[in-house]
Amino acid sequence: MLKIIRVFQIVSAITFLSALMPGLYADQFGVDFSNTSGATSLGNPPFTLGWEFTVSTTIQVNELAFYDDGENGLADSHEIGIWNSSGTLVASGTVLAGTASPLVDQFREVAVSATLGAGDYFIGALFVDGNDPVWFPGSSLTDFSSAPGITYDGATFAGGGSLADPTTADSSPGFFGADFSFSSTPEPSSVALLGTLLVAVLFAFRKLAAAR
Repeated sequence: MLKIIRVFQIVSAITFLSALMPGLYADQFGVDFSNTSGATSLGNPPFTLGWEFTVSTTIQVNELAFYDDGENGLADSHEIGIWNSSGTLVASGTVLAGTASPLVDQFREVAVSATLGAGDYFIGALFVDGNDPVWFPGSSLTDFSSAPGITYDGATFAGGGSLADPTTADSSPGFFGADFSFSSTPEPSSVALLGTLLVAVLFAFRKLAAAR
């Protein structure tokens, strides 16, 4: 009977670890909404259009993304960047025209790797023309939300035909456009908890083997 209880405890611990670990690293968008069409063309390009956001804890940015109205491919390639509050470009990439860049939900993505600590940031995408629609401030976005640990601070922009830090504020929400996907960096306490559980599982396995 004792062996059965130990086996049950080991299986329960493994199940718990399997459920916990993906949640620590699963990718999610900085902001999200359910609209898949209906954005508006930019009438007076060129601009870098984006938004300001605040990160409450360290995250790992894995992809930069661009909204694909209709989910049927982009007319143009778009440079995308993230800048910190000092104006330093900390992540950049280009989402390609057509369907070359992978579609995730309603966004086309390009892989990057950047660690963002707690603080304020700007993200922006370059629009050299109005061929690809954008959600302007004041648009009706369905199910709009920001991810846990991310605060959406408002729409921003910068003029000119080169990718630039979009620090000029506009109304909110809007200028999507650009987005990013990220995974949270586990807190030291979470890593310590996982380590303790792993040690406990290994110890239980050893005791069970020794009891046979």
